[in-house]
Amino acid sequence: MKILYGTTNQGKLNYMRTQLDGLGLEVLSINDIDEKVEDVEENGNLPVENAREKALAYYKATGIPVFSCDSGLFIDGLDNQSQPGVHVRRVGGKNLSDEEMISHYCAVVAGLGGEAKAQYKNAICLVLSETEIYEYHGDDLSYEKFILTSVPHIKRQVGFPLDSISKDIRSGNYFYDIKEDEYVQLKSDQIADAFRRFFIENLGLKGEAFIEKALKRSSVIAELEGNLNQGKTTALAEFWAMIEDHGAPIIENLSDDKKHSLVTFIYKGDETVDNVLVIPEIEEGQSLEYSMDRLLDTNLWYLTSKVRNDIRFEYFLSINDPLDDDWDRRIEQLSHDQLNKNFLLVEDENEDDNEILSHVIMPRAEEHVWVKEKENISKGTMKKYMIYINKLGEERRVRVYTPHGYNVTNDPYKFMVLTDGDEYINILSTKAVLDNLIAEKRISPTVVLFIDSTDTREEELSCNDIFLEVLADELMPWFRANYHISLDPKDGIIGGLSLGGLTAAYIGLKQSHLFGNVLSESGAFWYKPDRCEETERACWMSKKYNQVDKLHLKFYLNVGILEEFDNMIGVNRKLRDILQAKGYDVIYEEFKGGHDYLCWGETLANGLMALIGQ
Repeated sequence: MKILYGTTNQGKLNYMRTQLDGLGLEVLSINDIDEKVEDVEENGNLPVENAREKALAYYKATGIPVFSCDSGLFIDGLDNQSQPGVHVRRVGGKNLSDEEMISHYCAVVAGLGGEAKAQYKNAICLVLSETEIYEYHGDDLSYEKFILTSVPHIKRQVGFPLDSISKDIRSGNYFYDIKEDEYVQLKSDQIADAFRRFFIENLGLKGEAFIEKALKRSSVIAELEGNLNQGKTTALAEFWAMIEDHGAPIIENLSDDKKHSLVTFIYKGDETVDNVLVIPEIEEGQSLEYSMDRLLDTNLWYLTSKVRNDIRFEYFLSINDPLDDDWDRRIEQLSHDQLNKNFLLVEDENEDDNEILSHVIMPRAEEHVWVKEKENISKGTMKKYMIYINKLGEERRVRVYTPHGYNVTNDPYKFMVLTDGDEYINILSTKAVLDNLIAEKRISPTVVLFIDSTDTREEELSCNDIFLEVLADELMPWFRANYHISLDPKDGIIGGLSLGGLTAAYIGLKQSHLFGNVLSESGAFWYKPDRCEETERACWMSKKYNQVDKLHLKFYLNVGILEEFDNMIGVNRKLRDILQAKGYDVIYEEFKGGHDYLCWGETLANGLMALIGQ
């Protein structure tokens, strides 16, 4: 399919061609077509307005499907009228030189205290016909936030003056003091996935596989096979000794592909093994194609896959798989990888049903910092209670986190309620997350109520009005009676993961007088009540919010890029779009993981900073 990119900039064209490679699109620029196209006057105040103006004008002039992009700079602390927006270089009716821009924005930031968070927000508009117009300007299409400083770096690059006063938000280092490869990644990789997803979704294209069987062989396996064929009798024992020391799988770089690495899964079999399947926890993971091969007549089984090198993912092994379509039975018989030293232990309280989850952290996966327990910082405390719930006729365990220095003589504390409390505490390291965020003053001291789930979790967390009554009429009154928390809804967060994220959104809808913030991690917005006649891809929760007047709520929503597209990513995007159209403040994140416990602890920190960050 031919598609026109509304630009004459060869660098921008090359960038977009790279990002859309493999999607079956022939991307042309204005310079590649015969029609004479006049420059489009950009009169918009927002990136999406300019992108729309350009795309519509180019489509009208050429009749070719066309997309255009635009971006703008937005600085925390400035009101809407003062934002640079799309007029970054044009100030007071004058186009500034590079040095004039540095001086101007140094003065702006000096007025904000010497440093300010900033973000380049991007927008794209795609016009396929007069009636098929698609546009997007979500947070995931924008660069990460960075810091603007009033003290410029000595280095300059022509055409990029603000890089001289820009710092990485994590390290605090100037962009120019970051290693070149990290700098390039910071500048270009942040929005690449969002561009691809935009076209995949709106053109009905097949996206890239995050994990696929590799055409290239592992050099480690090839070398081992060569040694065995040459009669080196110790080669296999040396290989197993290496695996014992370093663990599996084996990860190798690809010299000609910086986006992927080779990952070789290993299994040590015996004479009873006929086959071994690798089952990755990704959208397309329910497949029989990830089958290991046996190396010669040895006990070594292996599978080499090409994997995107910035993701985290879980996987399982199926030994002597029946190779049929009975996935329910297969899932019951899956096992972890005993050779992998990276695993999560999901403990059962009775210690008779512990689960071990093998996982892989790829070389360029973003480091998780907030879930790591730190020494030499002040730490909060956790206290356990058994509360009798009259509405349910049973006791329920809850736990409460109080920050270091908690005192009833202080101002009332911000507060949060999380369902699936045990998982948040024992698997997702939420206490460490809270301690770290509070110690670094990323959030103010916050009191957290953790509510355990039971065998009735699926029923309770499926938009259950009885559970809402338990929360509003019993748990929250108990929480307020025993802890010094704010009465102001804007100081309260209701949060959860998967069905808990769904429930958080439902509680926000029904009980915004209690909570002014909704934190949903991989919310199960595929949910529809019984007898609901909406289509499978419809988002029932979006419809419910669209039917009511705008509430006093702020949202943080996330979902993993490895999750099912229609049932998870698609419905989360639909909810985001409906909420934004209604005027809600929505912070949306697509993290580089799946529907598992590998990322939700770190993204909880992102959500807290987004909703109640200082």
